[in-house]
Amino acid sequence: MKYSLTQKQASLLAFIRTYIEMHGGVAPSYDEMVEATNGKNKSNIHRLIAGLIDRGHVAKRKGQARSIVLLGGGE
Repeated sequence: MKYSLTQKQASLLAFIRTYIEMHGGVAPSYDEMVEATNGKNKSNIHRLIAGLIDRGHVAKRKGQARSIVLLGGGE
């Protein structure tokens, strides 16, 4: 079940979706996500990604770099 997102989560999800579309299915790195969101550090991105995972919007493949995958199609 998907739950509503915070503004920051929605913004990050939109960036991830666009990045994956523009880079042939490759997810952005955490550094690229920090830069794109004008964040200060990776821990904020980790927290936002955890929220997206908990809400069923993305998943991570273990043991891989750029491991974020989109789930489903709805926001």
